[in-house]
Amino acid sequence: MKWNQESLEARYRRWAGNIIARAGEQERSGLRAWAARLLEIREGREFPPVKVQLALQASMDPTFSARTMQLLGRELKRIGWDERDTYERLGISMAGTMAMLTSVGTIALAAFGSMFSVPMWVVFGSGDEFARILIEEVDAAAPPHTATPSPAASDDVEGEPPAGRRAATAAEDAGPVGAQAVDPDAALQPMVLINIGSSYRPDMDAAALYEVTRGVWRIGADKRRKVRYALAVADGEVREAYRVDAWHEAGSTPYATRRADALGQAGRWEFTGEVAPHSAREALVSIPVGDSFKPGNANPIRYRNV
Repeated sequence: MKWNQESLEARYRRWAGNIIARAGEQERSGLRAWAARLLEIREGREFPPVKVQLALQASMDPTFSARTMQLLGRELKRIGWDERDTYERLGISMAGTMAMLTSVGTIALAAFGSMFSVPMWVVFGSGDEFARILIEEVDAAAPPHTATPSPAASDDVEGEPPAGRRAATAAEDAGPVGAQAVDPDAALQPMVLINIGSSYRPDMDAAALYEVTRGVWRIGADKRRKVRYALAVADGEVREAYRVDAWHEAGSTPYATRRADALGQAGRWEFTGEVAPHSAREALVSIPVGDSFKPGNANPIRYRNV
């Protein structure tokens, strides 16, 4: 099929499929987290040069390995990425063009070559659709009960529960906790402890617990970039542990058990994600947090390893 006969969406899905087919499970996870992070940067309010730095940090994150970037780059080269005109290839906005002309952009372009264009394409150009499709394809390729469609990647399918509910019930579908070995490294990862206080009820379902935990909070940009897990804390115990995929402005993502229009508070944020994998969850829910929230301290947020 010739390019001009193939829809843009079909082309992106073909590219994403080729990349995923060559990637291992850990690399797929890295690709998903990378794409979700770039979409978050794209939607942020930072100035373009700051977005350049954030996008480069995401692309050099240890969880997004050099080999994963090579897989991405090899497929884009194969379909003729380097043979197309730079601005046609990127479809970048004027802001993106100016960002690439900053000293940060110049240094990065010299260091990474054409691969510097890839995160810029997602953050400033027409690559956001590709990033969303990449997330969808990673989720579709995952084993049963592990895929968690991102709210930014697709709409809810009729007859299925909303994305947040699917994420929140992952632990229920996956079987009993403790079926896999404990991952001790999980307790060493950057995390945010969220005291949900009186919002917690022992009989609340997984979806309600997820949604009362994920928003809305005052969390600075630096902390949002770093945290990998969010722990729901109530009555001095960790009630659930979630992997954080992306942060969004308060009230900007759909809720199934709460009114999103009542949560849209300026300067506050909410995350989307899923229940942590079994091995990580086993380590995280056993973390002692009794001394983290002392009586009289109204701040519901604490950090570890950040």
